[in-house]
Amino acid sequence: MRLRFFVIIALLMLALAAFVSCDKKNPLSADATPAQRYSIDQSACTGCGLCVEACPHNAIYVNNGVAVILQARCKQCGLCVNACPQNAIQ
Repeated sequence: MRLRFFVIIALLMLALAAFVSCDKKNPLSADATPAQRYSIDQSACTGCGLCVEACPHNAIYVNNGVAVILQARCKQCGLCVNACPQNAIQ
């Protein structure tokens, strides 16, 4: 029972850390210019959806086998970049 409690606490702390990391100063902040925002290299994207799962802001979806970033929701936290095995997000 105690182990389950500690596992749940650890998972909650990881989730919280993901949200807090987005609030730290990032060169790609919420007020980033269009040239600074993340984009998907459509030729490299396989549509695996790992970036969708990694995004805490629900700013990514897969359409016709390619990931799409909703720039209005994107906070440029970079979690999708780290999750992409194809390095298709810049």
